[in-house]
Amino acid sequence: MNFSATRQLIKSELQKRGLLLTSGELFFVGSTIAGRKTSTAFGRDTLSPFTTLVIALTQCVASRGDVVVLLPGHVETLTAAAHIAFSKIGVPVIGLGEGALQPNL
Repeated sequence: MNFSATRQLIKSELQKRGLLLTSGELFFVGSTIAGRKTSTAFGRDTLSPFTTLVIALTQCVASRGDVVVLLPGHVETLTAAAHIAFSKIGVPVIGLGEGALQPNL
């Protein structure tokens, strides 16, 4: 499946869940994807997603309609001292995948 078909499929799924994307950005996170990046220039497609949720959240703008999508199989290990700050209003985080492929934080 090509990128634009994948992006459209994800948008369609988000619309079914009531998360209409009108002006916001889709940011992808996938720790198990070979093309994953930590650079803020990436994260806008499934072939070069961000490596962590924190990086994706820093790129979001509050109340713009941005959505963070955790790709199937994404894994992040958080220690007791570490946490993720959801400091931007109106930014949903959606996990894709079923069973063993559900994102795991």
